[in-house]
Amino acid sequence: MELIESQGGNKKMKAVQANEKLANRIALSPDEIRAMAGIGRNTVYNALASGELKGKRIGKKRWVVPVDEVLRWINEA
Repeated sequence: MELIESQGGNKKMKAVQANEKLANRIALSPDEIRAMAGIGRNTVYNALASGELKGKRIGKKRWVVPVDEVLRWINEA
């Protein structure tokens, strides 16, 4: 995922940090997806509920989403 620098280097730095974090992960929680993509929590949960974003439910409340699926979903948006 690459962000374009628009106001200083802050967004670019966050994108680099996000890429470094993703390199060591196989799945993300909805809150991690929300923070990384800069979107609302409901947006992530609505995408999971509709099947637009494919994840796995662990137990009754916890979701995990493979990193490849997160990147696909973000790139298609």
